[in-house]
Amino acid sequence: MPCLAQPNFPVAWRLLGVSAALAGRRDQAQEAAARAMKLDPGFLTAKLANYVTLRRPEDVDRYEEGLRLAGLRP
Repeated sequence: MPCLAQPNFPVAWRLLGVSAALAGRRDQAQEAAARAMKLDPGFLTAKLANYVTLRRPEDVDRYEEGLRLAGLRP
């Protein structure tokens, strides 16, 4: 698990939060999102294009949905 191998890498924590949220594991999603925000407090989903390399708009939308469900701010 990348979060354990590199515990100070906020991207891995965000991805864990998104994945857990989309899988319905709300507690795990919120914990991962909180850790990501602690490591990268300036992260805003409104500036998502600066953070992800997803190309298809539907993938970006799904990622944003997962971030929202995990509790990351817009």
